Amino acid sequence: MKIGRNDPCPCGIGKKYKKCCLLKTSIAMQAKNPEIKYNKQFNRYESDLDHHYANFNNQGCDYTDSKPYLGKIKCRLVHEAGNSIIIPDYLLLKNGWIQPLHFTAPFFYKLDEKSIGCDFFIDIQNGETIKVRFYNYQLLKTYQDKSQLFECEIFGPADIEDYACGEYEKFDDKIYFKLYHHTNEGSYKGITSSKTLRSSKWNYRGSKECINYHFAYFTHIPEVKYSNDLITVAMSADGNIDYIVDSFVLPRVMPRDYRKRFENSIYTAKVYRSTTTDRNHTIEFLIPLELLDVKHIYLHHQSNLFFYEMCFPYIHRIKLKANSILPFTDDFRIEYNDGIATSEYSIIGDARNKEGLAAPFEEDETSFIYKIEDCGNESIHDFWFGHENKDLFTGKNVEKLKIKDVDDNPTK
Repeated sequence: MKIGRNDPCPCGIGKKYKKCCLLKTSIAMQAKNPEIKYNKQFNRYESDLDHHYANFNNQGCDYTDSKPYLGKIKCRLVHEAGNSIIIPDYLLLKNGWIQPLHFTAPFFYKLDEKSIGCDFFIDIQNGETIKVRFYNYQLLKTYQDKSQLFECEIFGPADIEDYACGEYEKFDDKIYFKLYHHTNEGSYKGITSSKTLRSSKWNYRGSKECINYHFAYFTHIPEVKYSNDLITVAMSADGNIDYIVDSFVLPRVMPRDYRKRFENSIYTAKVYRSTTTDRNHTIEFLIPLELLDVKHIYLHHQSNLFFYEMCFPYIHRIKLKANSILPFTDDFRIEYNDGIATSEYSIIGDARNKEGLAAPFEEDETSFIYKIEDCGNESIHDFWFGHENKDLFTGKNVEKLKIKDVDDNPTK
């Protein structure tokens, strides 16, 4: 259960959490335990006992007039019923990449008949909200997964490169992310000796078996050391992760039977049971940017603000045809092969109700979806203005992920 920085402080004094108990706790922890440090890269407080991953959703940008940093953005145009938005997959800096955590709907504007701009706000680590601006003429590449890569201006903190959550390398003008696969000793030996990674048949929470597509799972966390590291990759030692609806007001003291008492406001995901000792062998891979599958998102409505949250921001996966394998080279580089599939849609869970919170975890037949647009040779900007006020959702046929319940799943 997480409290946002701008949420009312649960102590009841009336201040925002970031100005009250979060600040007091941080100062007190630092004073008593100077070894506790905040890690910008992974958005967490670290000590020798645990990692605490912060939940910042500031949604207020202090850098709109700052000197812009020149970077790149990989994004895609998507449609939900009655609405279109842009999903920011990744931001690329000179020294690495950033995973967006929250974002707002885009704002498009025409400068003249040929130049179209787009601005939107993205939350990154440390409670920072940045503004990203990119134009139609800055389009660099359109990928097979229907996403596009643009040069962009990033209005953010002067030390923006300290926020890079991962590294990348370039080969033949292709961008490869450095990502990790954490496993046990037996699987590590099998994977490294065969130079092959087998696809997983399980959905995100490990509760249901996927039929028509399987997945290969990765993360940018280099080590699964503590229980909170497990939770970031949708696993848990006790098999539970709690999510609360947007309207829920945290009590001053959470009762022990909170799941039962607040059952209408709390969704408890029964997830893949695992321990850190089951994930103590790590393989580092280089994966082409365009092979990483689109992420699910949540729609939030808090006070008078609508914004979107990236689901499972620490998980990156490749979608594959059922029972496919993923070969890699001697330098652990993965390349495209015929077994790799591309998503036509993804899930948008409404965080105002339990069914919406559950949707990204379940991944089965659901009405909570958005469909990915193929802009062809046009930029997202040009396509947007060329198809304004049109229903681009209803007529798109997509192949949904088919899954089934099984008794022998990893959540048991």
